Amino acid sequence: MAAPITPEDLYRFRWIDHVRLAPDGERVAYQVGWADASSRQNRSRIVVRRLLDPEPIGATGGALRDHSPEWSPDGRKLAFISRVGAADQLFVLDITTGGTAQQLSAVPEGASAPAWSPDGSRIAFVGAVLSDPDAVVDDPRPPEGREQLRRPPVARVVRRLDYKHDGQGYVDGRHHHLFVVPATGGDAKQLTRGAWDVTDYDWSPDSTRLVVAGNAEPEADLQRELNLYLVDLQANRLRLGGGFYLSSPIWSPKGDQIAFIAPNGLDVGLLERLWVV
Repeated sequence: MAAPITPEDLYRFRWIDHVRLAPDGERVAYQVGWADASSRQNRSRIVVRRLLDPEPIGATGGALRDHSPEWSPDGRKLAFISRVGAADQLFVLDITTGGTAQQLSAVPEGASAPAWSPDGSRIAFVGAVLSDPDAVVDDPRPPEGREQLRRPPVARVVRRLDYKHDGQGYVDGRHHHLFVVPATGGDAKQLTRGAWDVTDYDWSPDSTRLVVAGNAEPEADLQRELNLYLVDLQANRLRLGGGFYLSSPIWSPKGDQIAFIAPNGLDVGLLERLWVV
């Protein structure tokens, strides 16, 4: 009979996620995650291999977490997110030459969700922005542990209904906004602002605009729906439509339509459907 699973077996597991096929259809990039026994932290790295080849042809070696790989349109480079200090940042690695990855972002609160423009000249990403500094609460307590099973609470003043997220904790005045940075390096430009969050986005086929899902309307906390907005590279925003709890907007190849996922209404428990605008 096989031996029972023990807590220590957790350190032997490997999780594969965020699989991305290269434009040439011959290579694949993905992230491998594991629980590190020595540091007691979750870690991940990015692996690149040819299809049907058991040996990897490349891998990142970040100190903590490398994740979210995205191929450039020409298949020569990989954009990905890696932990730098206390925050995740955007990096680009030239697969053809190897070497050291180039850091493209320096967002104090962290970056996520990179996406190349179709022409390969820019990379968009979502950055956490401190919109309300007065809402930040410094926690002077030591980290929870066996010696700190009962810790006194820290008072917080909540100004919005959506004040904390699973896996993230308290929002504390932070919002997620859209940024764009040149693929060769340079200053990142923030395209959306305000007390709201970008939840999804996609590039237009001509690389001049992006469609964004979120709710930038007044009193958005009191509304269940999310809206679609068109945002250009000069940070001009136009509301395209809404009234749904929508997600995953995607441009059509010709750029004349946008598809998205949403239930047929705002009631809880409705099936999601595919919509086009």
